[in-house]
Amino acid sequence: MDVSFRPIVEQDFEAICTLVTSEEELFLVYDRGKYPLTTGQVRRLTENRMEPTVMLHHGRVVGFGCYYSYREAKSAFIGNIVLDRSMRGKGLGKRLVSHLIDRAFGDHDLPLVKLHVYTRNLPALLLYSALGFQPYAMKVLEDYEGDPVLLLSLGLSRDAWLGR
Repeated sequence: MDVSFRPIVEQDFEAICTLVTSEEELFLVYDRGKYPLTTGQVRRLTENRMEPTVMLHHGRVVGFGCYYSYREAKSAFIGNIVLDRSMRGKGLGKRLVSHLIDRAFGDHDLPLVKLHVYTRNLPALLLYSALGFQPYAMKVLEDYEGDPVLLLSLGLSRDAWLGR
C-alpha cells in the first residue's frame, strides 16, 4: 500500500482527532487525553513532542506518531501511535513504527528507542514484539475508569534493529 510520511501541520489536527474512535482507544494512544480528542489537545500534545509525524495514504492522514523524552545520543520514546480504523491489519502500523525507528537510529544516531504499551493493547504488543522490542519494566496504573492496568516499558537497540 502506497503511503508517505511528513511532519504534522495544524491542518492535520482535525484528521488526527477522527483517528481516535473511543475513550478506550484514546487511553491507549494518549492516556492523559480526555475523550473526545480535540484539536486543542492535539496542539498541546504536539507542542511537547519531537517530530510529530503523519502517515498519508492518497493525501489523507491515516496515521500519527512521534517521539518524546528525547535524550540526545542516548534514547527517545516512540509514542502516540494511532491508525485509521479502516487501515488496520494491513501492515501500516508496522510501517509507521518502522519509519520512526529508522529515523531515530539513522537521522538522530540514537543507540536505543523505547516505548510504553498497555497490556490490554494486544495488537500493539504483537507488533512491537515482531519488531524486536523487549520488555524491561512494568508498572500498575489506573485506566480512565480507575481500574488497574499494566503498563509495559519496551526497548529496542540499534544493534538489534540492524541485525534483524
